[in-house]
Amino acid sequence: ESGTLGTKGNIQVVYPRLTESYVASKDPVEISYPIGSLRWFPNCIEHILRWSRFVFEETFIYTPEATRQYLTDPQFTERTNVVDSLRSVKVTLDVRPSSFQDCVKWARLQFEQYFSNEIRQLLFSFPPGHVTSTGTPFWS
Repeated sequence: ESGTLGTKGNIQVVYPRLTESYVASKDPVEISYPIGSLRWFPNCIEHILRWSRFVFEETFIYTPEATRQYLTDPQFTERTNVVDSLRSVKVTLDVRPSSFQDCVKWARLQFEQYFSNEIRQLLFSFPPGHVTSTGTPFWS
């Protein structure tokens, strides 16, 4: 399964007439949050922390590393998911800062996107007083 909760695997060794059946055992409860829900509809501090970490890792770890590999490793496109990696590499190279002022400008634009533009868009899509299809208030 590789939906909104990420990829998961499950393995269980079964020896006939010795081990319990698959349905008799239960996996431990795992706390995970779909990234889409975390981003647009956080309703507890854990959601905000998880989303923040996700954005931080994408921005400052995974994308810069993919860009570095793209620039230094000739076999990069043969070893990776080319479409996703190249998309993030292109964005990184398009906005690549060349000075401290460029870095400050980039940071300000990121702040504006996350803490102004996206909030305004969400409020435009779901204004105060908006009701869901079941008749319950959206902002509750």
